[in-house]
Amino acid sequence: MRTDDWLLNQLPAAMAADDFFSRFVRIFQAQGSTLLIHADNVQNLADPAVAPPEFVRWMTDWLGATGVDPSYSDEVHRAVLRSASATLQWRGTRRGLVELLDLVTGGTARLTESGGVWPLDEGPDGEPWVRVEADSATLLAEADFVALVLDALPAHVTAEIVLAGRVVWPRPDAPGGGGPGGAALGGPAPGGTER
Repeated sequence: MRTDDWLLNQLPAAMAADDFFSRFVRIFQAQGSTLLIHADNVQNLADPAVAPPEFVRWMTDWLGATGVDPSYSDEVHRAVLRSASATLQWRGTRRGLVELLDLVTGGTARLTESGGVWPLDEGPDGEPWVRVEADSATLLAEADFVALVLDALPAHVTAEIVLAGRVVWPRPDAPGGGGPGGAALGGPAPGGTER
């Protein structure tokens, strides 16, 4: 633990006794104390629980969580940052989407999709699709939840998002169903998998 006069106390007694020299060293001590306070807090910058909100938002973006909008609450950014090392490596996969959905819904999401691995020329016909059902998006507003899910999906995948039993994507009022593939999904297709 440093005392207030940490730099002054390191001077030889004869120098510390000189009033002018003592005041002169205190200028550098004040500047140095500011730097040392920042150095003492470096370990806290990497801790999402106590890091400043601006740094948490920057780290979330730096780690590649581009779907996490800067306008989302600090709570969302801190939760994403805490789980980033475990989830970002799975981004664009079923597992990555499930982990992201669990994070923002409190674990209430269900995922059904047409994906899978098939031998060459034996895959299913039609566009790949995903149906996300959740009781609620506890950390996000409905529009933000939809945007986050759509950002997490590969661009060629058609999505249907259901919140609290109501289809919120594709928007029912949009022409042609409004989804990325242009039409609403009718539910799980044969061969689809469910979580």
